[in-house]
Amino acid sequence: MDAIELSAEPAIARLEIARDLMIELRPLTRADLRSLPQPERESLVRGTPVFGPAASAFVESARIQWTRATKSPHTHAKRDVRSLALGEVISEAIMRDPSPIESARSVVMKRLVRASPSEQRELREWERVLRSSPYKIRRLLVDPGERATRLRQTLPFLDALTPEERDAALAHVDSDQADEA
Repeated sequence: MDAIELSAEPAIARLEIARDLMIELRPLTRADLRSLPQPERESLVRGTPVFGPAASAFVESARIQWTRATKSPHTHAKRDVRSLALGEVISEAIMRDPSPIESARSVVMKRLVRASPSEQRELREWERVLRSSPYKIRRLLVDPGERATRLRQTLPFLDALTPEERDAALAHVDSDQADEA
């Protein structure tokens, strides 16, 4: 996405100046569109396209796909809830014993070698986070905000939990989600 934003930036700047406009470029994938809250979807539909089809075409398509996908355990929203649950359990484990932080640093360094450019960006951010205090790391692991949610998609704490702890945390979340359906 960064490449899209960088390549479009000069053209957007010229258009903003020439037409006295304010343009927001916000590249979104279909998965992003499916997981957008209703107010953000409505905001996109109200926007005026400068180039290409109206956002409503994509939003409606994503809404239909999202509706179908809610029957599947693999939606972004469900994955985010599951990763937050794992983050909470990992945070508790770090409170008892901070040694998984060093192990996570090692995981990050190993993954950086083979990671795609976008994953490298996330891993470098993890590298910076893992140099901070255990308290800050624990806070990030349980933060429901956008940055923490994004970072938990590349969670480097593979061995911080036993398989039983991981399964228990995920089973609890999955049962809660089944009750909501």
